[in-house]
Amino acid sequence: MIQLKKDFHPESLASKLVKADIKPDLSFLSDNERLIIDKLIEVSDIVNEIFCLQKYADNTELAQQIHAENNPALTTFYEVMQGPYDEFNDGKSYIEGIADKPDKATFYPDDLTSIEWEDKLNNLEQSGDEQTESEFLSPYTVIKRSGAELIAVPYSEINKEKMQRASDILYEIVGICDNLTEKEYYRSLSNAFLTNDWTDADIRWLQVEKNNIETVIGPEEIYEDKFLGLKASFTSFICVRNQTEFKKLAIILRLLDRLQNNLPMLDVYKKKKPSMTSQISVVNLVYNAGDARGCVQTAAFNLPNSHKIKSEFGSKKVLLYNVMEEKFNQIMKPISQIVLNGDDFEKLSYSAYFNFILMHEIGHELGVSFVKDSSGENIEVSQMLKDLYSIIEEAKADVMGMFHLTYLIKSCFVNDCTYIEACISYLVSLFRTIRFGTENAHCVANIIQFNYLINDGAIIPLQRDNDEGGSSYTIDLHQFDKSIEHLLTIILTLQSSGDYQKTKDFIKEYSVIDDDLKATLRLLQNVPIDILPIFR
Repeated sequence: MIQLKKDFHPESLASKLVKADIKPDLSFLSDNERLIIDKLIEVSDIVNEIFCLQKYADNTELAQQIHAENNPALTTFYEVMQGPYDEFNDGKSYIEGIADKPDKATFYPDDLTSIEWEDKLNNLEQSGDEQTESEFLSPYTVIKRSGAELIAVPYSEINKEKMQRASDILYEIVGICDNLTEKEYYRSLSNAFLTNDWTDADIRWLQVEKNNIETVIGPEEIYEDKFLGLKASFTSFICVRNQTEFKKLAIILRLLDRLQNNLPMLDVYKKKKPSMTSQISVVNLVYNAGDARGCVQTAAFNLPNSHKIKSEFGSKKVLLYNVMEEKFNQIMKPISQIVLNGDDFEKLSYSAYFNFILMHEIGHELGVSFVKDSSGENIEVSQMLKDLYSIIEEAKADVMGMFHLTYLIKSCFVNDCTYIEACISYLVSLFRTIRFGTENAHCVANIIQFNYLINDGAIIPLQRDNDEGGSSYTIDLHQFDKSIEHLLTIILTLQSSGDYQKTKDFIKEYSVIDDDLKATLRLLQNVPIDILPIFR
């Protein structure tokens, strides 16, 4: 029998997450496509099992113990957190006898130090063993000990029975899929579960076209690896095409080269020809699992993460329209009523919020890909900045998103929201994300933005007329775009240099929650932090 910590109350989750029905229109799908979705949901459930074991090695046994308690509130809490860690409380364990969330998850030995890791890589480099070095740095291997030696074990060798089950179902989908490009993606995905060749699956995903179903399955995001920021967690998104026509997406895609050229950074670091291979897809979520299902729901994603694949084959930005709509109506609107000054909450706009999320995902596409190390070799920025990369990259995508959205509005390329609406919606979005908890890279990235913009005079705190404490906020519209450009320049400079220590110092300086912000956040304690999807 498990023993919960004395200060833990699973019922509290009901005030933090508001239920949202996820029931998109599937009437336009063929019978075959509906069958494919049913089978993809089966695969997703297996993916969720794999992810939970990546997060906590004893999750299978813990799940059985949790369900045996016959406590619905505890079961829901466990299923939302996908393990014994309270993600809304900085990864603290809520079960006696289980330590707080480790930075290594299950990707590395518990006793591995950064010094031992660097020594191992240096030895491999000096020996000229490039293949083994590549295996150690691969997002798709687990580092283990074999006696006194460190070894890299492919994901396909871990949880083999689950991998085989997922592969078998995907192979069944290949047999019933009518779309040839989707068929090749599912075939490659089926193989990847057995061969560990996730690169080919990512490339095939980018080549899918004329599809009603938008699926991405596999190890993609690196948020769980807070030790080195290398290892990818399993995720699954099952979506269907949104029937609405978004003409502005084609316009923005044609402008990507111009947006890249406008960035405040040296040309030598800029990615080349981003518009040649970029795609944008607006979809409705049907089901999610793994890393995609955590306590905070993904509203959009830009994949694959590999800069090498992006440079050769491009990337795809996927916006989950029904998820974004639920977040806006159930989270953003209530926050705006509390944190905004005067009538500013009337300037909150769904179009502005949608455009900001869109430009955030495009921000991941632009900027810096590779930097040179001390030997002059091109190295991915993520490898240079390690565990700090997720935070600084999320901050970059936000700030660059606002930088470009401001340009597009003022140049009349975007006309469904105003500059004021964009600024106000961005401000409310900062407060929405800051509440995720400091274990979340997006949360820390938003604290950094908020503090910098406060210090630079772009966000103006105003004293409230009551004794509740905290501030209400407004935007200095004359200063805002200047401050955004200043902050973007700093972030791009840090990424271009690949300087780990300077990036660490910058994050430390601006990621502090001061007393005034704490007081304001207390005013939001009755507003849900995020949505809890109920799949119908």
